[in-house]
Order: sequence, then structure tokens, then C-alpha cells
Amino acid sequence: MKTPLKRKHSSGSGDEDLSPGKNNGMTSPPANKTCGFVDDGTVTASESRISNRQAKKLKRSKTDNGPHQKCAHCKKKTGLASTYDCRCGEKFCSEHRYAEIHNCCFDYKSQGRVELLKNNPTVRAEKVAKI
Repeated sequence: MKTPLKRKHSSGSGDEDLSPGKNNGMTSPPANKTCGFVDDGTVTASESRISNRQAKKLKRSKTDNGPHQKCAHCKKKTGLASTYDCRCGEKFCSEHRYAEIHNCCFDYKSQGRVELLKNNPTVRAEKVAKI
């Protein structure tokens, strides 16, 4: 937060106090002004227009891949048949499709462990009575 600087006036010595009661060139916003919001919690039309624009802009940036898909490693254009989706969420060309080549951040080891636990539940047999 910036603090206001003391300003020298031609009529004073420059050591004037900047108290809130005096008018020192700085105006405060009126207390009854609403800034885009109505008291009942609804948003005004101009505020909703801004949020809709921002939402559309974000939506466009997320779906920017469209027809111009490129390899995330070498930025080479990839076609429909030569695009490989990795589990890390990126798209790669045929050269960089393997996890070892593009330094994949996906944890295959823990994913495999979870998959094995789901597919192979532990079975506990009842104890056999001793004769």
C-alpha cells in the first residue's frame, strides 16, 4: 500500500499534517456508492458482461489445440493419425510418444500398484481346525 507524500504549498511551511478532516487534494469515494453490486446480492448488467467475456476468453485458451495440434516436446505439427496422447495430458508426435523420451511426469508405478490392488483383492481363508 502506498502512503501519500506530503506536498509543499506556496502559502505554508510544508510541515502541514495530512489529517483525514482536512482536504489535502485526495478525495475519498462516497459512502453510499455501490461498486457493481446491488444490496440484495445480485450483480449489475455491466458486471455480468465482463464476467461472460472473461469466461469465453478462458474457454478459448483451454481449447486452443483445435486443428493445429503440435508435439509438446519438439513443437512439430502432428496430423490426425500421428498424434499420440500421453497420460500426462500432453500430445506428442511419433518420435516423442514414449514416456522415457519426453520425460513424462506421470507416475506409472503408483498407477500400476493401484490397478493391481483393484484387480487382485486379498483373499483370507478361514483357519483350519487342528485335529
